[in-house]
Amino acid sequence: MRRRSTDRRTDIGPCPRQHRERGFALIIVVLIVALLAVAAVTLLDIVNIDINFTRQKRVRLLADANAQGAMMEVVTDEQVSRSLPDYSFTDQRHVWAEGNTKYPVGAPSVALDSSNSAFVRNVGSPLEETYTADIRLLKYGPVQDTGVDTARALIYEVSTRADVHDDKASREARSEVFLFQPVQSGQRIAPRHAR
Repeated sequence: MRRRSTDRRTDIGPCPRQHRERGFALIIVVLIVALLAVAAVTLLDIVNIDINFTRQKRVRLLADANAQGAMMEVVTDEQVSRSLPDYSFTDQRHVWAEGNTKYPVGAPSVALDSSNSAFVRNVGSPLEETYTADIRLLKYGPVQDTGVDTARALIYEVSTRADVHDDKASREARSEVFLFQPVQSGQRIAPRHAR
């Protein structure tokens, strides 16, 4: 017959307290590593969101700058005075640039690209920057009336829309342009509003 040992130490094993301390330390280390991993993933996610936000803001600002620049390009173009529709035009709108083509009145259409515009780049690529522009006659009416001539004020709206990076951002810019034009004596023009 076997005798049962009355020594409790031999039943549980050697140094039970030391084993428990090692297990507790391992659990603490695993928890700290897990928390650090969660913190790292969260930090990377925040950085990624910030990078995307900055990229989108840059593209929006580029589109805005291109729309404003295209506006100035259209208004200061030497051909624009011939492109402004006057009261004799049936359609009170003139398309200045559309679909990578420029349509100045009195001149053949030309390709709208980086060779003739500072605001058109990378045509045909995913990073394309281009714009469309049109000029509308909004209103005209008398300014002064003399016995010989009548001067009319023609008020135009120049509108541009810039598209950047496959239409990821687009911005519009509008401006009014005033032009004074003499009218022959005896020619009657009724004041008219286009909008």
